[in-house]
Amino acid sequence: MAVLEKDTKTLWLALEDRVKRVDERVSKLEHSTEGADIAVAHVSSRIDDLERERNSLREDLTNSKETMASIKFERVHRSPGEQTRGKARSIIIKFAFLKDKESVRREWKQLTGTNYNVWEQFPPEVVAKRRQLLPKMKEARSNGKRSWISYDTLYVDGRPVRD
Repeated sequence: MAVLEKDTKTLWLALEDRVKRVDERVSKLEHSTEGADIAVAHVSSRIDDLERERNSLREDLTNSKETMASIKFERVHRSPGEQTRGKARSIIIKFAFLKDKESVRREWKQLTGTNYNVWEQFPPEVVAKRRQLLPKMKEARSNGKRSWISYDTLYVDGRPVRD
C-alpha cells in the first residue's frame, strides 16, 4: 500500500508539474494573442485611414483634372533663349480669363518644396519699381509689421505706402 501511495504521489506531482507548465504556455499564448489582436486592430485602423486618404486624393485628382480641362489659354510657349544644362526651360502662359489666372495663383503655395515654381511676369518698369520697394518691405517686416508688394505698390499693415 505504501508503494502504491508513493507512486500515486509521484504521479500526482508529475501531473501537477505538467498542468503548471501547460497553464504557463496557455498564459503566454493568451498574452501573445492579445498583442496580436491589438496589432491587428491598429493595422486595420491604419488601412482604413489610408483608404480614406486614397479616396480623397483620387477625388482631388479628378477635380484638378476637371479644373485643368476648363482653363483656357490664350498663348503658351517656352521662354526664349538657350537651354541651360540640367535646368528645365520656363514656360510662359497667357491666360484667356483673369479668373483662371487667379485660381492658378491661389494654388502656388502648394508647389513649395517641389521642383516647380510659378512667377508672375511684369513689365520692366514694374520690375524696377518692385526692386526698389523690396528693401522697404523687408524693413517693415523686421519691425513686426505685415507687408507685401502687389504689382508696383507696397502695402504695410493693409495700407499702401506712397514714396
